[in-house]
Amino acid sequence: MKKILFIPLNSREIQQISLINPFLKDEFLIQAISFRDQESQFLRNNNIAFKKARDYKTFNAIEILKEEKPNIVIADFCGPFMNAFIMAANHLNIPILQIDDGITADYSAHNKNSFFAKIIRIIKTAFKFLFDAQKRTSYLFFYNTFFCIHKASFKDFLKEFFKLLLPLPVYAPGVNIAVLGPFAKQAYIKMGVPENMIFVTGQPRFDKLIHRQANIQEIKTKIGIDSSKKTVLLATQPLLGYLWDRKEWEDFNNAIIQAVTEIPQAQLIIKLHPEEKKEVFQEFLNQRNYNIKLFQHEADLYDLLACCDSLVTFNSTVAIEAMILKKSVVAVNLTGKKDLFPYYSQSGSALLAETKEQVKEKIEKSLFDSQAIEEMQANQKTFLYDQVYLLDGLASQRVGEVIKKLAK
Repeated sequence: MKKILFIPLNSREIQQISLINPFLKDEFLIQAISFRDQESQFLRNNNIAFKKARDYKTFNAIEILKEEKPNIVIADFCGPFMNAFIMAANHLNIPILQIDDGITADYSAHNKNSFFAKIIRIIKTAFKFLFDAQKRTSYLFFYNTFFCIHKASFKDFLKEFFKLLLPLPVYAPGVNIAVLGPFAKQAYIKMGVPENMIFVTGQPRFDKLIHRQANIQEIKTKIGIDSSKKTVLLATQPLLGYLWDRKEWEDFNNAIIQAVTEIPQAQLIIKLHPEEKKEVFQEFLNQRNYNIKLFQHEADLYDLLACCDSLVTFNSTVAIEAMILKKSVVAVNLTGKKDLFPYYSQSGSALLAETKEQVKEKIEKSLFDSQAIEEMQANQKTFLYDQVYLLDGLASQRVGEVIKKLAK
């Protein structure tokens, strides 16, 4: 039986490999490596066998791959730990596949930092290396693996190291990518990915959404949603400390909460991203006496989407899932910065709010303006094909076929 070495970055990747597994289980054994405790819990919940990175007693990804002897590595080119395994797999001539779990844009256009910004990121990285054991372990994997492979000069090492300091990931050579749709394929080609290493498959998680049957009234009763009001769902993203500072994060959340509060016929519920810290967001709500239902792992995202009338987000992939369910979408960007993924509003598939005043206006329009809703839903049909390919419930099977094709 062939072996997949799966190195997950987040809960979404774990969910999608679970959906692909039924198309692989007769030919492949899946063995995962968990770097963080939260991934360990997700892997355990999905009955995927795993070892923790620290169990290997080494900081060299080459030694781990030699021990595991996989036929294919599934990993994401994001961060030093993941890139260590990508380098090691390339060195050992083991095929690598990234299965995209969300939207993709041309990251290269957003990685142009000023000299000052570069210095700040270097200082932050040095601080993390000194005082954060987890981050230090991640960088040690990268350093040890790099020097073991290249035996290069310090100048060569710095060249690779600086790529890790960019705000968004840089493509790691040698990685095959299973993408959501034609749009993502073109974005990766612009980033320098060879076309023959990109496979348009659709998103396995959406298979689950397409086949789903939901009793909306039953769900509303269960989670305490008032059926007499329109429901706005805010889907958050782990942007605090990453792409947003604290003020930008607070301004975004305050604007949406206050806007919905001022609409008598509407109510707001919030779904936190799985990677966020719920206690941080709950404290934010408590300090302002906001009495809003906050969900993370307690409620299924697709149940909440089924119940809502309009989704509000920055640029989360959840917007695509909302569109599949024919929901209105409002994209909110109050930072004044260029959006990494502006295509929701540019395609007419979502309404865009760029000021606090516009937030209430656009949310009201998404709930009560029948003409705007009809136009939005018409635009979503074309947009969805470009973004997620065929919504036929067969994306998991297509990814499985890619894995079989690549595995040695």
